Amino acid sequence: MNIKKLTAAVLTAAMAAAAFTGCSKSFEKVVTVDGVDIAPGNYLFAQYQAYLEAEALVADSTVDLMDTLIEDTASKEWMHSETIDNLKLYVWTDKTFEEMGLELSQEEMDYINSQSEYYWPYNEEAYVVNGIGEETYKTSVVNSYKLEKIFAAIYGAGGEKEPTDAEYKEYMDTQYARIKGFELPKINDLQAFPSAEQLSQIVFWCEEAVAALNSGADFEETQVKYMTLVGELLGKAADYSETPSQYTQQRFLQKTNVEPGEELFVANAFVAEVDGPFTYEETTDSFVIYQRVANTTSDEELEYYKSSLLTTMKSEEFAEYAEAQAASLEVSEDAAAVKFYALEKIK
Repeated sequence: MNIKKLTAAVLTAAMAAAAFTGCSKSFEKVVTVDGVDIAPGNYLFAQYQAYLEAEALVADSTVDLMDTLIEDTASKEWMHSETIDNLKLYVWTDKTFEEMGLELSQEEMDYINSQSEYYWPYNEEAYVVNGIGEETYKTSVVNSYKLEKIFAAIYGAGGEKEPTDAEYKEYMDTQYARIKGFELPKINDLQAFPSAEQLSQIVFWCEEAVAALNSGADFEETQVKYMTLVGELLGKAADYSETPSQYTQQRFLQKTNVEPGEELFVANAFVAEVDGPFTYEETTDSFVIYQRVANTTSDEELEYYKSSLLTTMKSEEFAEYAEAQAASLEVSEDAAAVKFYALEKIK
C-alpha cells in the first residue's frame, strides 16, 4: 500500500471512530483475548456483527433490540457475549493459522484485496457510522479466509480428518438424488396455464412417453417428440429438435433444499431405484419425466464433487470444533472502554 492510500485508510478509521463516539476520546484496546489486545475498530466490528445476529433473531421490528430477550437472555448481555465469542474466534483463527504453518499466497491475497475493495462501498455507510474503517473490514475478510484455510487443512486432501471415498459416497447417496429426464411444461410463453382439456392431454403424453422409454425407445427422440407435441399444444415458439441436449435435465435433487412445488417429486426420486424405470412427477410449472441415475459413475467424477461436498459434510462439525477451541481462550475487559463503546451507540 502506498503512503497516500495508507494515510487515507488511517483517516477513514479516525473519522469512523469520531462518527461512532461523537467525541475525541478513544482507547488503545477494549479487550484482551489470549494476550492479544483488541483495538476499538476490531471490537466495534465484532460488536456490530453480534448486533446484526441479534436483529435477525428478533423478527419483530417494533421490539426495542436493547430491551428484550434473546434465547432467554437479556439482549444486551447476549450481544456482548456474542461480541466476545466473535473476538475469541478471530484470535483463535489467527493463532491457529500461524501454528499450522499456513500461508495465503500472493494470488489469494490479490483476490482478497479485490473482493474487499469491491464490497466495501456496499457496506461503507453502515460500517463507518458505527466506527468501522475499511482496513478493519479488510482484516476481517482476511481472517475469514484464514478460517477457510484451516478447515481445508484439517478436512481436505491429506488432512487429519479427510473423509474417505466411502464416506463421500455414503453422504452423497443419502443427501442427493441425481436424475436424467426432461420437462413437459404446464405454462405457455405468456405464463398462462392450460385448460383442463389441455392439461389432460399433457398427462396422457407423460404416460405415453414413460411407457415408450421403459420399452426401450431412444431417449433423445422421445424427448424431442413429446416436448414438441406439448410445445405446439401450448403455442410455444421453441424448436426442441435443434439442440435437444439443451433441454435435457441432468440435475441433483437435494433432500434438505427442496424447491417449492417439488416436494413430492423429490420425495419420490429419493426412493426410486437407481437406473430403474422412468416415471413422471408433477411440479408447479411442469411435468418432469425422469429416471434416477447413479450420483457418480467414476472416481474422477467423485473427485470433481469432493470440494463442494466437503463443505456441506463437515462445516458444522468444524464450526463446533473451532468455537469450542476458541471458547477456552482467556479474556480480560477494560470496563471503561466497553462502556464507552456501548451497544446503545450503534446506528
